[in-house]
Amino acid sequence: MPCDSELRLVSSLLPSVNSSLGLGGRTLRVLVKEWTYYMIVSKKSETQITYSGVLIDLLQELATRLNFTYTLTLHPNNLSWGQELDNGSWDGPIGMLTMKEVDVALSVFTLTAGRSSVVDATTPINHDSSVVIFRKEPAGEDVDILTFFLQPFQTPVYVAIGGCFVSVLVLLLFLEKCRWRFGGRQRATSFLHALMVDVEALVAGLIQRAVHFEIDVLPGRLLMWAWLIFGVVLASVYSSKLTSSLTVNDQSLPFTSLSQLVNQDTYTWGVESGVYLESVLKKTKIAEYRKFYEGVMRFAEDDPTVNAPDYEVHKSKVLSGRYAFFTADGDLYDLWSRETCDLARIPENYMTTVKVLIDRMIEVGLMDYWKRKWRPSNQRCHPDVREKSRVISLAETRAAFYLAGLGVGLSALTLGIECLVGKSRGGDTSRTDTSSL
Repeated sequence: MPCDSELRLVSSLLPSVNSSLGLGGRTLRVLVKEWTYYMIVSKKSETQITYSGVLIDLLQELATRLNFTYTLTLHPNNLSWGQELDNGSWDGPIGMLTMKEVDVALSVFTLTAGRSSVVDATTPINHDSSVVIFRKEPAGEDVDILTFFLQPFQTPVYVAIGGCFVSVLVLLLFLEKCRWRFGGRQRATSFLHALMVDVEALVAGLIQRAVHFEIDVLPGRLLMWAWLIFGVVLASVYSSKLTSSLTVNDQSLPFTSLSQLVNQDTYTWGVESGVYLESVLKKTKIAEYRKFYEGVMRFAEDDPTVNAPDYEVHKSKVLSGRYAFFTADGDLYDLWSRETCDLARIPENYMTTVKVLIDRMIEVGLMDYWKRKWRPSNQRCHPDVREKSRVISLAETRAAFYLAGLGVGLSALTLGIECLVGKSRGGDTSRTDTSSL
């Protein structure tokens, strides 16, 4: 049975390929450089290398959507990331891009003005901050007993406790001397005996120990009650702090800023060579940064590894102790801390907090809301609505014509029926019909 049929293409045959951006199956030469979880390289042999990580997932998704294939080439970690040489050329992956030896360099490159002048970069996928990573010194075994038992309180606290002790002692001696004025019995005791008894009672109240102490005047009892409550609170705070000191290694850091690091002589420090951070340290006018890099060059005379281009070398030095590593990748601290809990870091003071807050504002759409709020609207030029209006075709209005035709047909049918009925009555015209509409 013949029939008319129509074939319509309701979707693209290759939905992952954008017709304007698709590369038509072209093979791209991609250079990769290992870096933490962004680019993970597993080498079973010289010929069997497995690549994984965030950037590999990104590359696979782009290859699917843009219809291209790729070949991967591993760039050694002991080589530079890409610095401009004295003759104007570039080394590392940036140089390979400028020489067109590869089509794409895939890793965590820092975008700089110099690199942007010779290569194109994608939208940044990560914003990081600089940190100094080092390993804390192990706690010493010989601890000063006196210092250990006095460390829960600061010196002003002990001064305040001593002042309160002397004040209460003077009041007790005064009440002992003038107890007969407050209704008490006069006792024939020496001043030295009264002093020893009162001191014993006050010390017992501080250390929460029972002692026989008699006082038969109300002001003295109220004073001792207040002192005992004061002793309970003070002893609770002291014992809890002392217990935490015994269970938790509350170790102070040898330095808490970059300026303190460069002014001490216990730790050495270093930075990766061939990275953007090194170029910043070379050209900076900030005193502590300049002193930091001068120290790196001084240490490199005896130990060149302090300026090694491979971050794994710096990792081993940090874990060995007494070495601080300055890096622009704050994730390294979290990754290295999986191997030991003795690591510490010095973050950028307020810049890290500001970057985190701005990233969250962008993620929740707050930045887009502010842009829409303050962006000037184009109220001067209104679009011509007539240019956008479209002529209505007959097919789009045929339903209305169908209804009109149906009404005309019903009207004609009714008229024909009335004519037939009138003829059947013999043409009686004497009767007048009145109808109202």
